[in-house]
Amino acid sequence: MKKIFKVLLIIIGIVALLGGGFATFISIRGIPSFEVKAPNIKVAITPEKIKRGKQLATVLCVRCHMGKSSGTLTGNYLDDAPEQFGKIYSRNITQHKEKGIGDWTDGELTYLF
Repeated sequence: MKKIFKVLLIIIGIVALLGGGFATFISIRGIPSFEVKAPNIKVAITPEKIKRGKQLATVLCVRCHMGKSSGTLTGNYLDDAPEQFGKIYSRNITQHKEKGIGDWTDGELTYLF
């Protein structure tokens, strides 16, 4: 029984040491970021493409990004996220130049999807 307890304690110690080492590595080095390699494209705005964009937004974006009070894609508190992650809010994906994605290029938007 003592041997099993000792082996279990060693395994827990190794896991804790690896976890602490990883946490230290991330705190020193920081969370990695990558350069966006968005294509250089320009999309022509047509009524058909606007209609298709509304359909895509309804299917892909509305569930998380629709503001309950505004009825627009201003972002939302994600109350169904696990508690251990804290309070999570989705981003504002309206065409607002400063708070939304209004300054994004067509290539960056394409890269997003």
